[in-house]
Amino acid sequence: MKKIIFFLGKGGVGKSTLSISLAHFFSQRKDKVYLASIDPAHNLCDILNLSPFVGEKEIKPNFWIEEIRIEDFLKKTLFDIEKKMQHLYAYLTVINLENMFDIIKYTPGMEELASLFALKDIVKKLDDKDFLKKLQGVIIKDGEKLSGINKPIIIKNLDKLPVPAYHLLRSRYGKFFDLEFFSSKCTGVETSRGCPFRCRFCSREIAGMNVYRAKSAERVIRELDYVTDLGYRSIVIIDDNFLIGKTRAEKILRSIIDRKMGLEIFLQGVRIDSVDDSICKLMKKAGVVAIAFGIESGSQKVLDFYRKGIDLEQIRRVVKLCAENDIYTIGNFIMGAPVETRKDIENTIRFAKSLPLDFSLFFILEYTAGSDLWKAAVSEGKIDEDEYRVYADSSRGLTKFSLEELKHYQKKAYISFYADPRYMLRELRSAIKRNRTHLAKYVYVLFKHILR
Repeated sequence: MKKIIFFLGKGGVGKSTLSISLAHFFSQRKDKVYLASIDPAHNLCDILNLSPFVGEKEIKPNFWIEEIRIEDFLKKTLFDIEKKMQHLYAYLTVINLENMFDIIKYTPGMEELASLFALKDIVKKLDDKDFLKKLQGVIIKDGEKLSGINKPIIIKNLDKLPVPAYHLLRSRYGKFFDLEFFSSKCTGVETSRGCPFRCRFCSREIAGMNVYRAKSAERVIRELDYVTDLGYRSIVIIDDNFLIGKTRAEKILRSIIDRKMGLEIFLQGVRIDSVDDSICKLMKKAGVVAIAFGIESGSQKVLDFYRKGIDLEQIRRVVKLCAENDIYTIGNFIMGAPVETRKDIENTIRFAKSLPLDFSLFFILEYTAGSDLWKAAVSEGKIDEDEYRVYADSSRGLTKFSLEELKHYQKKAYISFYADPRYMLRELRSAIKRNRTHLAKYVYVLFKHILR
């Protein structure tokens, strides 16, 4: 029977000495032993009085050793992530992703992820997949066969999670289109996970993110205290919907005000129907400077099809309310719904221009694995089960438009929105009023990306 034994601990506790001793003992019993080190400070060769070498080496009968270079796995992991991101977000031509990849290498957990890939490689060499099969959420593909399929564990009490290692961050966040959006050191903070709503295009279910869970207000404040102690004053709250559970959100915002934290906050996800006059004023007072909304369409028919649960009048009122409180607004729109017509797309472009939005992003509809749209398309034979992300395209019966037509409308929407003289003048006045004149450059930079 094959066994995997781990020797863990901080430096200097004797991991190498003990592991070599045990490996030697097993090899003397005629057991085949493979000893691998993934410690950056390798010393197997030093202890065994061997010259350094690359790869595995049989140093005596039944005894192989190898010093794994984690940095090689890290480079490969980063390369694979970059290629996947370039492929997945190729449609978003207005954003230059190239300058964002440098951030990934400093993301907490990347070295641990590389270590896991190294362990997987070791296990593969041993041709023993039982270890990985027992891990929750890990699927092993051997040729065409899948095994070890265990659903990931959904962590319900987020307060039990340790505070992220913000002190390990080495890169400055908060850049958009190569320009600084925030005025000081920036990082992201998660206060909740998941979303209880069921928009047709959303793939949250496949990742277990359809289960909404939130950190307590006390835990969030403790985390914010930590990041402010590290010198961060600009915070991106990365929740899908920060204002779900308004009592909790209000408690967080009031605590930020009472503690005089002096933060500038960007809310990455907020539902239109969760904003009213009182919460808007409270957000402004707490330091919220920008909010991103999922508006999706300027057609009520399309909104209803997506099951958004909002109407056009609500959208107008909330975006105007934010503008009156000097909060930047980002509107996200989607083109290509199965029920969408040319008139609907034109109405969406006009609707976006009619709103006092500071930024608009126009996306082509994607059928992503786990979404209700994807499930329906799979059941109808329009998408294969192993296609996890498919753009809307009339050639596949997923929309009334070809993918090229949707790209045309996407570019038209960007040019129409950002090249509007009224928008440029409004944003210039707004930047001066909010003392953020550097953001006026965004209009130029965005337009330059669009014309590419």
